[in-house]
Amino acid sequence: ALAGTPALGETAGAELIAAPARRVLEPGLPATELWSFGGTVPGRAIAVKQGDEARIRLVNRLAQATSIHWHGVRVPNAMDGVPFLTQAPVAPNKSFDYRFRAEDAGTFLYHTHINNTEQMARGLFGPFIVAERKPYPADRDVTWVLNDWRIGRDGVLDGTFDHPHDLTHAGRLGNLITVNGEAEGVLKGKANERVRLRLINTATGRIFDLRFGALKPTVIALDGQPVAPRPARASDLLIGPGMRVDLVLDLPAPGTK
Repeated sequence: ALAGTPALGETAGAELIAAPARRVLEPGLPATELWSFGGTVPGRAIAVKQGDEARIRLVNRLAQATSIHWHGVRVPNAMDGVPFLTQAPVAPNKSFDYRFRAEDAGTFLYHTHINNTEQMARGLFGPFIVAERKPYPADRDVTWVLNDWRIGRDGVLDGTFDHPHDLTHAGRLGNLITVNGEAEGVLKGKANERVRLRLINTATGRIFDLRFGALKPTVIALDGQPVAPRPARASDLLIGPGMRVDLVLDLPAPGTK
């Protein structure tokens, strides 16, 4: 599988430490100074069963305040992560405990909700998966976190997070696209294997237009909500910031077209 693909697990409780991190995003480039939840970019996959209580402690080791918003997840107001509205910002060297019951199954994400234009562009996001009580039949469950980065050939992240051109046009569009924090990778499969592919767009401005060649993906969920399985349309594979799409890919047997 593509290196770094977060595995679907069952994590009822977790600690996410927001802190600086270094990551090589593209082979041949120096490591880039980023920020992360849990030491990886994207942050570690948090996965619970539907109906379980999620217990996540955020520990802030950044030089500025932060918080976590559970994007698309139905949570109590006090757990929604919006600073000055549903909670106080989590100051440097402080922590906050998020607790909520995962009522709805689906593919979601978590991300910072303070100074988003900088903090998300630096890497403060990750996948949040709620497994169905009766999962869709598949041989493998794979999550792809799609993102783009604006970096130089020296590996340095562009620090103009609030540039007027970006704010008044299409947003901050990067020059490097990654899947699970990697610019290059291959998803290897077995003949006749059925793969459930969870796609999450964590970019702040880019709309991804995906192509699957001869494969004919089936859509089973959009933005965390199940849909009657149907062949994917071109519009389903236009994934804007914050959107999620769950696909099923039936890999062909050798020699088939």
